[in-house]
Amino acid sequence: MGVRPVSPLEIWRNPILVRYLRSRLRAKGLLLRAIPTMILVSFVGLIAYYGGSNYHRGQLFLEESMRQQELPASSGGEPSEEQGRDRVEAATDLSGEARRVGARTAFLAIFVVQCCLLMLWGTFSVAVGVSREAIEGILEYQRLTPMSPLAKIVGYVLGLPIRETVLCLMTLPFTVFTVQVGEIPSHLVWKLYLVMATSSLMYHMTGFLAGIVVKNRFMSGLLSQLMMIVLYLLLPQLSRLGYVIFLYLTVRPVFMESLGVLFEQREGDQMEVSGSEPFFQVEVPLLWFTLLMQGFLFSVFLLVVYRRI
Repeated sequence: MGVRPVSPLEIWRNPILVRYLRSRLRAKGLLLRAIPTMILVSFVGLIAYYGGSNYHRGQLFLEESMRQQELPASSGGEPSEEQGRDRVEAATDLSGEARRVGARTAFLAIFVVQCCLLMLWGTFSVAVGVSREAIEGILEYQRLTPMSPLAKIVGYVLGLPIRETVLCLMTLPFTVFTVQVGEIPSHLVWKLYLVMATSSLMYHMTGFLAGIVVKNRFMSGLLSQLMMIVLYLLLPQLSRLGYVIFLYLTVRPVFMESLGVLFEQREGDQMEVSGSEPFFQVEVPLLWFTLLMQGFLFSVFLLVVYRRI
C-alpha cells in the first residue's frame, strides 16, 4: 500500500515543518536566543510599568495640589478631620489606579516587542530561509516529492519562523500578568492577538515571496524588512490624502482603538479611529475590516507563490 500524501491541514505530519522543528528548536540555539529575549521583555515591561504608574501619579498629584490651593480660599480655614480621611482613601485609590495604568502600559509595550519578534525577525527568517533553499536547490528537489504546493507553503511559512514563534510564546506569562493586574478586558486582548497572528502570516508570506524572487539571502531578508518599514511608516501617511486602506494592512487601527479603550482617551488626545468602516452600503466592524484587507493581500501572495513553488 502506497504512502498517502500529506494534507495541508495535517501540519503535525508535514515533513518540512518537522524538519524545521528539529533544526531551529535545538536546545542550545534556542537558549542562546531565549535569554536575551526574556531580559529584553523584562526590561521593557518594567520600564513601561513604572513609567506609566509614576506618570499617572504625577498627573493626579498635580490635580490634587491645584485643588488644595483653592481649598483655603473657598473654606476659609484648615481642612477638617473628615477631609483628612477622604485624602487617605483617595491616596489608596490612587495607588491602585496607578498600578492598573502601569500594567496597561506594560501590556502594550510587551505587545510591541512581540510584534517585532514575529513580524520583523520572523519575516526575515522566512525570506532568508527560502532564499537559501533556492540557492542550494532544495526547492527544486521538493518539486519531485508527492507533496502538494499548498502543503509545502504551509511547511515553510510555519516552519521557518518557528523559533521566533516559540520565543513569542515564552513571553506570554508577562502578558498574562499585565492583563490580570491591569484588569484588561479579555475581548480586547484576543482582538489584538488575533490581528497580530494574521498580520504575521501575511508578512511571512511576503518574506516567502521576497525569498523566491531575490536569490541573494541577505538582500531577500533586507527587502522583506524594508517592505514592512514602508508598510508601517510610509504608506499609513497616505491616509491623510484619503488612502486609508493601507492602514488596515497593519495592526495600527486595532492597536489605536485599544489604546483609546485602555486609557479612555479624550477627543483630540490621540489619532481618532472609527469603530467601523463603510464597505459599500454596509458598516463593517474595524476588526473584521482589517482581517478582510489582510486576507485579500495574503490570498494574492499565496496565489503568486503557489505558481512559483
